[in-house]
Amino acid sequence: MDTLVGIGTISAYTYSALITLFPPIAKALSAEMHTYFDVTIVVVGFVLLGKYLEANSKLKTGAALEKLIGLQAKTALVRRDKDTVELALEQLQLGDIIIVKPGAKIAVDGEILEGGSNVDESMVTGESIPVSKQVGSNVIGGTLNKSGSFEFKATKLGKDTTLAQIIRLVEEAQASRAPIQKLVDQISAVFVPSVLAIAAITLIAWLTVGTVVLGFSSALSLGFICFVGVLVIACPCALGLATPTAIIVGTGLGAQHGILIKDAQHLETLSKAKIVVFDKTGTLTKGKPEVTDILTFAGISEAELLATTAAIETKSEHPLAEAIVNKALQMKLELPSISKFESIEGKGVVAQIGEASFIIGNQSLMNDHKIQLSNEAKELSQQGKTAIYIARGQSLVGIIAVADTLKEETLHTIKQLQDMGLRLVMLT
Repeated sequence: MDTLVGIGTISAYTYSALITLFPPIAKALSAEMHTYFDVTIVVVGFVLLGKYLEANSKLKTGAALEKLIGLQAKTALVRRDKDTVELALEQLQLGDIIIVKPGAKIAVDGEILEGGSNVDESMVTGESIPVSKQVGSNVIGGTLNKSGSFEFKATKLGKDTTLAQIIRLVEEAQASRAPIQKLVDQISAVFVPSVLAIAAITLIAWLTVGTVVLGFSSALSLGFICFVGVLVIACPCALGLATPTAIIVGTGLGAQHGILIKDAQHLETLSKAKIVVFDKTGTLTKGKPEVTDILTFAGISEAELLATTAAIETKSEHPLAEAIVNKALQMKLELPSISKFESIEGKGVVAQIGEASFIIGNQSLMNDHKIQLSNEAKELSQQGKTAIYIARGQSLVGIIAVADTLKEETLHTIKQLQDMGLRLVMLT
């Protein structure tokens, strides 16, 4: 592409400059004093515009990589020689003991030695509910510690971490060449010499045959404009720009939306796909639990049940508790004050509000307190919802169902894909 544009524009510019700067030469060659500066400017302008668009798309898609790199923690609290020091990631060593506080990003991959917490790993897995981590559990660099604190031993650093491998995957995809690009190279290897030959034959034909009919000066002028025209018009700009730009934009936009494309070959093969397999959490759903149902018994109102439960759950660190508290805040409910609170790991909480004692948790906690359950929870469970039981004293007063709800655009997207004749599968 550059060869054709270069020869064409340089020839047009050189010819125009000669007849402008040296009028005697112009008079000898052509009485009409034709110059082709406009051709040169327009062609170079179009090519530069194409280059600019390509460079701009690369910059935009580079933001996808920047976003991934931004997920990395910048520093880590490290225990060194009985002291706790804050070090940059580059200064970490394998086997370092790293301290992670609530709300902090985990610096590198490692194994927990002391403490425990709930870690938000949605960056890697897409799962909205934080994963419980105990001594011996593995943690991934770039994920978020939601609650609790712990110490872990660094087992992978730098390019070996999970996040670094994801970043490398995106970089390799953007640099890879699609099969169609190899075809473009094969075509160009024949196409460019052929165009140069046709342009040369065109000029020679005008100088020989044209001179006999029109005279040398007119034949030269017309022959030259045809020579430049063949070179520029035949320039395969689309072949040179379209394919790499499409690959860069495609892989970059994919990365921004959490879709990792291994290489350009797979991006091209995707057009032949007949079946689309979806993950559920964070893909079809919002990836964040929300309150979907509030069932009440024993004469308690929905607002009173939600306000009471939210007041107690504000003391809890469980991921589902956050969904209940958020729902109460959305409804602008006034939360009562609680006097006692006890968390029962893996089951729920027990609390006191005024003279009444409340038990909030799963079926196992209700069974421990010999509380009679209703049949509605079974139906909620079949709908993929998590049932949270609320008992006052020894009586069940309500059930709050929490679930990961569909994204607003999911139904529209599914219908569009089905209309395209694709078979859709949910693998979860």
